[in-house]
Formats: sequence, C-alpha cells, structure tokens
Amino acid sequence: MITKIFFGFKQGLLSMIEKNKIATLTFHGVINHGAVLQAYALQKFITNLGYESELINYKPLYFLYQVYRPAKGLSKTIIKYKKYKKFNSFCKKNIKVSKDVIYVKSQLKNITNYKVIIVGSDQVWNKSITNNNLDPVFFLDGFKSVRKIAYAASSGSKLISEEANVYDYLNNFEFIGVREKFLKDEINTLFKREVAEMVLDPTLLITDYNEATYTDIKVEGNYIFSYEVSTDETRAEYEEHVRKLKEILNLQVIHVGDKPIANADLNVTEIGPNDWLALMQKSSFIITNSFHGTAFSVNFRKPFIMTSHIDKGRNARPLNFLCSIGFDNNFVHSPKDLTEELIKNISNQKDYTKLEGLQEYSRNFLENAIKNG
Repeated sequence: MITKIFFGFKQGLLSMIEKNKIATLTFHGVINHGAVLQAYALQKFITNLGYESELINYKPLYFLYQVYRPAKGLSKTIIKYKKYKKFNSFCKKNIKVSKDVIYVKSQLKNITNYKVIIVGSDQVWNKSITNNNLDPVFFLDGFKSVRKIAYAASSGSKLISEEANVYDYLNNFEFIGVREKFLKDEINTLFKREVAEMVLDPTLLITDYNEATYTDIKVEGNYIFSYEVSTDETRAEYEEHVRKLKEILNLQVIHVGDKPIANADLNVTEIGPNDWLALMQKSSFIITNSFHGTAFSVNFRKPFIMTSHIDKGRNARPLNFLCSIGFDNNFVHSPKDLTEELIKNISNQKDYTKLEGLQEYSRNFLENAIKNG
C-alpha cells in the first residue's frame, strides 16, 4: 500500500515537473548553420530565464527526404554526409531534443507534457519548404491543453492570408511574433486588429555563444571570414567582392560555402556550426551574402559587408534588418561600390544603440509571452 502511494506521488511529481517544460518547434537536424543556431539560441534564451526546455523532435517525411537524399554526384554526396555528421554531432551536444520522434500530425495527441510550446524561428510557414502546403504542425494544430506562442516565425517571401484554414491556424496562438514586417501587416489585416508583432531572429536574443564555439581548425594571423550561400551566377559576382576586399585589407581569406572560391587562401566546406562560430569570432572582417552571416557579424560586433544576390528577393530580409539597426551602408550592391573609404567607415562603426533596443524589445516580448499568457 505504502509502495503504491509513494509510486503515485512520484509519478504525480514527475508529471508536474514535466508540465513546467517549455518546448520549441522548428526546423532542426538540417545542414544549415542559421537553422541549427536559431534553434540553439531560442532554447538557450529560455533556459537562461530559468525554465527547462527541449525541442520537439518533429521530422516530417518531406524534410527527411531533403536532408538524406544524395547530392548531385558522388563527391558532393560524400561532402554532404560529412557535413551532416558534424551538424548531427553539434546538435546532440548542444540542443536538448525530445526522445519521441514525431513524423505525422496524428502523433501529436500523445504530447501532453508541456506548459508552453513556441513555434519558430525560421521559415516554418513557407509552403515552398513544407511540401507546397502550409504544415498544420507548425501552427500547433492538434496540440491540446497547452499554451501556444509563435516567435520569429517566417513565411519567407510568401503571402499566407489566402491559404486554406490559415485564420484558424493563427488563431491557435496567444502571442504571435514574426520576422518580417510584411507578414506582421498581413496577419493584422487578416484579423482586423493588432495581433502580430515583429521581433528579431532568436540568434540575436543571446550574445554569449562560448559553450557552442570550439574548433580544431588552426588559422595563423588575421583574416577575412567569408560565408556565402548562393547560385553559381551569384557566386561569380561574390568572388569579385572577395577579391576586391582582400586587396583593400591585405588579409588572407578563409571561405565557408557549398563550393570553394578562387580568391580564398583556405576553403572549408565540411564544417559544423561550432567551427563556423569559432572562425567568425576570431576573424578581423566578415563578408557574407547570408542573413545569419549578417546577424552574427552584428551580434559579435565585427566589421562586415553584405553583398547582393542576383535574385533581389533574397536581399529583402537582411537589407530590412540592416536598415532597422542603422547599418544599411554595410550592404554593397556591386563590387564597384567597394572602396577603401567605405571599408574604413565600416571598420569604425561603434553605434549599436538601435540593435540593442530591438534586442531588448524582442526579449521582453518573449519573456512576457511565456509568463503572462
């Protein structure tokens, strides 16, 4: 009898502890530095507030296909799987993930052990990524008896108001924070009231990445860190930016990307997020055409430039971010705009007041959403 009472008390206590957990739900287990680090940063921010947190291990079939399918050609496939191994190692060490794997929506009824679930960041509402349909799981449709928050959710450049069931999906949330202004405006227009707010990417919620920063890659001396994500057409112009910047600064170039570039002194294509962070933190100057490359440059207080994509739609998000913090001069449209005077001015930038204001606003939004729903 006493044993039964003790066992019941223990189970009840464990249930109460579990109920105080805060879960996050976003893309993870992918070979993308920004995607993995935004998942890490959001969880880190929540645990810094004093909560226990874990990432729901949602692996839809459409995403498994994208992650595990071979690349074009044997050599590219080998590189891809080497990178996946390093990303997987980073995630196992640095991100707490739920034990149970969720593959389909019907499994959600088994999830009852969270106080709050936060969906986001990343393009979780971009149907081009989620098998050409909005994924109801990323709107927390099917989760019962749990408080629901969206933080820095994104639809990419896609409008969502005309999609089936989107009003009901969005109505699931007590708080909605999104990454893009156009999405905030679209949601508020749909609801005919202010229900959505624009917040920063979660990688900017924290500034201390020391626990996630480690590498075996040795680089002697000062260097330019180059991080590029693009098509071959964009890469050709990007390389000209690198050549010109290298000439102005007279520094070696360490390049991270899917493909090597000719003007780099060292090309590293098979690294994990921990190496990426370490190489960036130790650099003297950064050149990138990536949003997260830009976000971490600012967060680490590094002088940097962001170069333009051929597809101008890919410039909108990072350019909006740079304008919001007063760093729009760091966006370089063409190699001919890259001058010694510009680099000198960028190297002397010290005013991060607007960034710090947006960081405080975003932190307060999320902390309030967790505490006061």
